Amino acid sequence: MRKSVIIVQPNVYVERLDSVLSELLDKYTAVRTCRRRPPKKISRWLSDEAVTAKRLRRRLERQWRSTGSDTDRVKYRQACRQANRLINESRTSHFKRRIESAAGDWKQRWRIANEHLHSRDTDKTRTDTENSHLSKSFADYFASKLSIGLAAIGALRSTPPILLSTLPDPLHVGHTIDPPPCQST
Repeated sequence: MRKSVIIVQPNVYVERLDSVLSELLDKYTAVRTCRRRPPKKISRWLSDEAVTAKRLRRRLERQWRSTGSDTDRVKYRQACRQANRLINESRTSHFKRRIESAAGDWKQRWRIANEHLHSRDTDKTRTDTENSHLSKSFADYFASKLSIGLAAIGALRSTPPILLSTLPDPLHVGHTIDPPPCQST
């Protein structure tokens, strides 16, 4: 009796294994997508030096927080001052360039000024009901402070006043003042 030998080529075996494993991975594992947050609007006017200074500042802050050393804190504060200076310079030069580019267009200049002053920005972090509740809680807080103050003043007023006439006069020690003599003509 002769034995039958099945010859399987390695390519076929690898392809089949790959397809089975891919099916199982797709079935039991979720595909994770990562979305990168778009850069903030602020970063469009930062110079390369300011970005580098911000990175250095953050690195030195992490170093100082981990060690708690005074020398690291001094380095971090120096980096803060340097980064803030460069950020302010970048922002100033950005808005100067934009205003200069709108030399004759006053409408464009006002638009840039309003953008610079954030006059159209609105707070989108709270809903109207949250804002209403917050303003009511502020009003209640200050109203309670006033009522506490008025109650304290009322308590002081309800104590019997000290009459000055009930206090004895201190005895006079010293010279008496005699009136000048009348002159007759």
